[in-house]
Amino acid sequence: MELNDEVLSALLQAVQVSPDSAPLRRHYAEMLLNRGYIAEAEAEFLLSLDLDPTDAAAKLGLARAFHSQDQNAKALLLVKQVLRQASRPAKAYILYARLLLALGSVERAVHEYRKAVDQDPHASDPTLASKLGLEESPGPSLSASLAALATEEVAEDPVEASIPETVRELFAQRPAVSFQHVGGRREIKDELERRLVRPWRDSETVGELGRALGSKFLFYGPPGCGKSHLGRALAGELLAKYLSLNLQDLVEIWRSDSGRLLAEIFTQAKAGENTVLVFEEVEQLGDEPSLVQQFLNELAHLEPHQGVVVVITTAAPWEALPPLVRRERFDRFFFVPPPSTAERGEILRILCQGKPQHFLSTRNPAEETEGCSVADLRKLVEQAIEQRLQQSLQEGRPLPLATGDLMRAAETITASIPPWIAETREQLRFLPESFDPLKRYVGGL
Repeated sequence: MELNDEVLSALLQAVQVSPDSAPLRRHYAEMLLNRGYIAEAEAEFLLSLDLDPTDAAAKLGLARAFHSQDQNAKALLLVKQVLRQASRPAKAYILYARLLLALGSVERAVHEYRKAVDQDPHASDPTLASKLGLEESPGPSLSASLAALATEEVAEDPVEASIPETVRELFAQRPAVSFQHVGGRREIKDELERRLVRPWRDSETVGELGRALGSKFLFYGPPGCGKSHLGRALAGELLAKYLSLNLQDLVEIWRSDSGRLLAEIFTQAKAGENTVLVFEEVEQLGDEPSLVQQFLNELAHLEPHQGVVVVITTAAPWEALPPLVRRERFDRFFFVPPPSTAERGEILRILCQGKPQHFLSTRNPAEETEGCSVADLRKLVEQAIEQRLQQSLQEGRPLPLATGDLMRAAETITASIPPWIAETREQLRFLPESFDPLKRYVGGL
């Protein structure tokens, strides 16, 4: 792509200098998207999310890129991921409303639009409001319309012309990450390498050996510690197709079509090339007996030689429906604990790769971040980079990242693991023996 835009050219040069900077790639992608380079923006957003899978702004940007290409089902899942987070920007509801409208669900779109303007009146979009049949000016007509809608039942799910086409749209490109992008977790990576990666790479051993080693895994542990990232990296190692979703999203987005979509997901996963399916946060799946039973049936009829790996993740196994976390349904349970001091050092090194640095050591920052998750460490590095950029602007010269920057950022980070441990201890009596590693970790055994 030839760029005649000086700003884009400068950003591209910056990205080439720091290819592993997720915020820089995301900024570059946003600029590309705003200037109409949709396909190029999509590629950059994907690379940014490979570097930082939790970046809500990158997810919304990628969703906008998908929406611009009429890939609305894929965009919906990304927006739902953002809306599940504690901090939900009003613009996410606006984009969700726009996607629902594109799929023909007008009343649900109005419902989500109401959430956006209730949260932030400045987020209102007059063009979208007009398409939804709402008038934003003059007078109080918008408020009156939204107040009336607040008491109405939300309409049925979006109309999908083709379930197979929708599912084909959901499958992502092969991830650009591998186990080398996952800090720590040596035992888990080694076992996955032995069980899956080496046998699957050798086509002559995939048959009976693959059947014996299994392909259905449950990853459990605290939130923000890389369970889904491990699944994504596994797909990268296997050079496999990849799909990550929350089962509850199928219910909330497609409702009556959720069962058909789930069946089609497994059908397409078993057709052709290797596939990794990651079903995140199964504890969030509500009381949907038909969908749960269908999911369990799909698992029961899945064979490793079909080339499909299923990874289920949960941060609160005591809240998950018992049939979804029953030991006999899986080939292996993996406890993904909070990172140790040594692992935190390795994770910080990976997060700082590709960024200008000067005698940077992660040893002391790792020791000062006890109780931090991988997500906490990512915030730490982002904050350190932001502070360094501000200093660079003030001094008028580039300043590389140093150990002191990480140490100062560490002082502002609140560790997220202690509250999870406290909650887990309260729930130990509800966990079967399958989760003994978790019990031992929190001091219950």
